[in-house]
Amino acid sequence: MVTQVDEIRQSIEIDAPIERVWKLVSEPGWWINDGELQEHEVSLSAQPDGTLVAEVRGHGAGVWRLVVVELIENEYAAFRWAPHAAAGRDATGPTGSTLVEFTLRPASGRVVVEVVESGFCALAITPDRIAANHADNTEGWGQELALLAKLAA
Repeated sequence: MVTQVDEIRQSIEIDAPIERVWKLVSEPGWWINDGELQEHEVSLSAQPDGTLVAEVRGHGAGVWRLVVVELIENEYAAFRWAPHAAAGRDATGPTGSTLVEFTLRPASGRVVVEVVESGFCALAITPDRIAANHADNTEGWGQELALLAKLAA
């Protein structure tokens, strides 16, 4: 039996101005890499229903379609993405997406960044794939937060 875990929650304290950290975390898909920020391009388009879709191109991971859920400057950024292969990298597709939320909080001249990725159990993939995706992303967020700290410093 596969244990289902629906959420990943990690945080890091970064010694950088909040504006610099915000510039990084508010870019859709900045975390789609292998621990190194690669050259890429982000294009935004509003859908007829008002949804803002970001297409992220140009890095080794191919083309990704993400949904920009909410941006509150220097505080909160939320995106939907489809980190599982069945979705074809398209958060607007029928297999579902997870919600990635970044919360920024000033702390004694530094910035605490918390990332929460949730919604794994609602993905239209097998329980084995959900568990594998959760495990991969748990490891990946550690790498991405370390990269964020390096880029912001």
